[in-house]
Amino acid sequence: MDTKIDTTSGTLQTQITSNDVDIAELTYINTDVVRDPTGFVNRTDSTMSWDDGTTTFTVSGTSFEIYSSGTKITKTGAETLVGDGTDFTVASGTWFFYYTSGGTLTASPNTLVL
Repeated sequence: MDTKIDTTSGTLQTQITSNDVDIAELTYINTDVVRDPTGFVNRTDSTMSWDDGTTTFTVSGTSFEIYSSGTKITKTGAETLVGDGTDFTVASGTWFFYYTSGGTLTASPNTLVL
């Protein structure tokens, strides 16, 4: 896992290579270092999907829990974000999909210049 703190914004950036060691390290960072739990409580309770043709991002599950900015939120069913044809495309750059502390599924473009 590659982790760094952006010195301009102070945000923690992490790239997970999807193994148990990385997940454990990310859990440590979110709970012990920044003391602000963020993410899915159990990643097998939900499914994320992407449709290239409609530029649609979906998170679904019967019932799943997330933390956003330290707030625990229970979600049910599916939530979807649909691009307008220019959003969420390779040409428009990297996008981040996340839940706000109020529980709203949101997307933001990467505006960070490294």
